[in-house]
Amino acid sequence: MLLFLFVNLGNNLSSQEEIPNFYWSNDIIGPKNMDEAKKLFLENKKVNKLEGIWFQEQIGKVVILKSKQIHGTTNTYLYKKYIVEHLNDERLNGTLLGTLFKTKKENIFVIFERPEMIFENRIFSKNDNATGIFEYNENQETAILVFKGTKKYKKLNKKILLSKVYPKN
Repeated sequence: MLLFLFVNLGNNLSSQEEIPNFYWSNDIIGPKNMDEAKKLFLENKKVNKLEGIWFQEQIGKVVILKSKQIHGTTNTYLYKKYIVEHLNDERLNGTLLGTLFKTKKENIFVIFERPEMIFENRIFSKNDNATGIFEYNENQETAILVFKGTKKYKKLNKKILLSKVYPKN
C-alpha cells in the first residue's frame, strides 16, 4: 500500500510539471493587434463593462474578454486578459497575460497573471502566478490592480493602474 502511494504521488508530481498554466500562456492564442481586438467587440452583441481594451502600466494595451473555456459556452465568472500591443516586445502580442475570476462583488475580481511581467528581476517557475485583486468602478475609466505576490514570493506587493481605451462606457 505504501509503495502504491509513493509511486502514485511521484506520477502526480511529474505530471504537474507538464500541465500548461491555465491562467497565462506564451502561445499566441488571442488578438494580436487593436483591429483584431476591436472586431471581437463588434461581433459580441452585449459587452460587459469590464470587457474591452485597457492600457496597463508596464505592459501596454491588453484586452479583457469573457472566456468560453467552460463547456464550450460563455460563462459569467471567468475572463481572460490578452496582450494586444506590448510596450517593448511585439512578440508577446496575442499571448494570454492572465485570468480573472468574478467575486460576489460586482466590480472586484481575483486575478492570476504572468509573474515575470509584474515583478521584474525575479525568476519564476512556468506554473507560478502573480495573484491579485482587480477592482474597477464602471463609472470611471481607471481600474486598480493590486498584486499580493506569488507562490514562491508571498510578500511581493505591487499596485498597477489600468485605463479603459475601448469601448468607452
